Amino acid sequence: MFELKTEKVELVDKAGNKDVYEIAPLTGEYLEDLYFVMGKFNPKGQEENENALLEALGTTASVKLHKLVCASLKINYPDIEDKQLNQFVSQNLMKFVEAVFKVNMPQE
Repeated sequence: MFELKTEKVELVDKAGNKDVYEIAPLTGEYLEDLYFVMGKFNPKGQEENENALLEALGTTASVKLHKLVCASLKINYPDIEDKQLNQFVSQNLMKFVEAVFKVNMPQE
């Protein structure tokens, strides 16, 4: 009846092991933060690396982006402890950004 789009994000550790994480759409309570963060992204994609992107976003948008990624992952992985999720997202934040945008703002 209701089809929800998800995105998969593959992470590879130093040993070459692959883990696949599924990103689900956020609920309406996160839309304000999502629109705020999306408005901060450079539409031309001129940021050359993760540090430049985070600097361009600023502190407020970066914190909101972290919260959005955590919330997206928590939907499919509800049993993960908040501290562990927070640390995991801090380590891998930029790897999840595109997937979060794609599931919440599908172009199709």
